[in-house]
Amino acid sequence: MDGLTVSILNFNGKEVLPECIEAILNQEKPKEFELQIVDNASTDGSEKEAFVKYPIDALIREKNEYQFITGLNATFKYAKYENVLFVSNDTILQDGAIMNLYNISQKFQPCIVQPVFLEQSGKIQNAGMRMKWPGYGFADKSAGEFDPVSETEVFATGCFLMTRSIFKLVGRFDEELSPAFYEDVDYSLRAKRLGVKLLVDSSARVKHYTSYSFSKVYSKRDISKACHKNRVYVIKKHYRGLSMLTRVAVVNIIDMINHVIQLKYI
Repeated sequence: MDGLTVSILNFNGKEVLPECIEAILNQEKPKEFELQIVDNASTDGSEKEAFVKYPIDALIREKNEYQFITGLNATFKYAKYENVLFVSNDTILQDGAIMNLYNISQKFQPCIVQPVFLEQSGKIQNAGMRMKWPGYGFADKSAGEFDPVSETEVFATGCFLMTRSIFKLVGRFDEELSPAFYEDVDYSLRAKRLGVKLLVDSSARVKHYTSYSFSKVYSKRDISKACHKNRVYVIKKHYRGLSMLTRVAVVNIIDMINHVIQLKYI
């Protein structure tokens, strides 16, 4: 069906989930619309309170404790409509964001489109991402300032709109990368090879409480280890021969230096 499913991925979001939901409900949406929550085994009751308090069309409970990528895949498994806007519970959609993203998606198919992410101060946090050769990337903080719609090399999985047809074409998000990190790079590389455009809509803005749920479960050292493991996995998956070996070697050296620096200042 051609309507829109907005799907919120939640884990222990008691402090942010109400704001996330209200920001969605209080703006224009397509006529055919549903709002679902995919919950990753919350223990704070946030998903139950939200389901009682707000007009949520579906509550899906996943058994995995905060596994972001599993939640991503569940979003598309249970979505009623063809167009799916994924929203992490720590992202607050600004007024007009839903219809702006929806209209861009309809105009430029096949595409995956993300909004511009803002820090709490209002500064741009992420407007797409550019990749560095060894396997590192950096958030583009200037894209979209002049062009309403711009292309990006990697889309941010914290909030994006994609059709179920594209999900079927590209396939599931790789759960070998669980709980998260570099799933966006992997999926972007796969999608682009199949002719899917990756776009940033500068007219759609969201405020982002960075790593709200991850910080409840994982330490900075855990996150650093997961990033390293997944970065090496993605390089091995997408590159071959000497290029792959060189990239892995450079990443190992850089991460080793970063690890020593972190130990020094912990």
